[in-house]
Amino acid sequence: MVADRAGLHRTEISLLELGKRTPCIDTVVRVMGALGVGPAEAFTGATWVPFSEKPGGYVKLQLRSPR
Repeated sequence: MVADRAGLHRTEISLLELGKRTPCIDTVVRVMGALGVGPAEAFTGATWVPFSEKPGGYVKLQLRSPR
């Protein structure tokens, strides 16, 4: 189970999957480790764009789906 391998509660994983919680960077690293995904692989194809809902330095990460 990903939650066990990441050292997180299953509820935390569920909230992340449902988009009801935004993870801290340490949570992202834990989940990537649990899935056996390195940072380079996880962020390949990622682009940063202005976050339209709150301009002024905030950005939103957009990931392209693997082909």
